[in-house]
Amino acid sequence: MEGVEIIAAENGKSGIELAREQLPDLIICDVMMPGMDGHSVVKALRQDDKTAQIPFIFLTAKAFESDRKQGMELGADYYMTKPFLFDNFLQVIATHLEKKADVARSQLR
Repeated sequence: MEGVEIIAAENGKSGIELAREQLPDLIICDVMMPGMDGHSVVKALRQDDKTAQIPFIFLTAKAFESDRKQGMELGADYYMTKPFLFDNFLQVIATHLEKKADVARSQLR
């Protein structure tokens, strides 16, 4: 993961604030967090024009199909459950970063 800068937030509220300030290339978020859960985070980010297009990945222990469906319906780009294989996690990240880069390139044309 050379050249990758990671920004960490303590909770959902500070994660939203950081996302709006830093405009990261990708967001990885848990569903279960103190205060504001991940569902509220993705909803807030998708409603903000500045953050609506940032790839959003849930990484969570909530593994029921209904949990995955809810996360995707709220606007997540991917829903990954714990435990997970690190190589698979890196591939998911790389895939979504490449998709974002493809969109940016197509908008320049």
